[in-house]
Amino acid sequence: MLVGWEAGGHRAVSRAETVGLGGLFLHTPNPLPLGTMIQLLFDLKAGEVRARAIVRYSSSGKGMGVQIVQMQPGDRARLYQFLLNYTTAEAKSVPSS
Repeated sequence: MLVGWEAGGHRAVSRAETVGLGGLFLHTPNPLPLGTMIQLLFDLKAGEVRARAIVRYSSSGKGMGVQIVQMQPGDRARLYQFLLNYTTAEAKSVPSS
């Protein structure tokens, strides 16, 4: 999944992984310093999701882990539904023994 983000006039789009309602990891070669506040934008089929987050982990050349600190209820509902659909699809694709 790609996520747009902005901080201090710098805008970028990064591949995200380990996405959850509490935060995510963004792959970027130049991660922001710890404590930096950023704006996130997820473009989902159900609509845009906007959130404010703070950088909690930073690894030079790899990326940054961010914690979501503010999200409107409608945005949270869209992200929750996306995650629910994604995990359900993943569970169905795993072959049973």
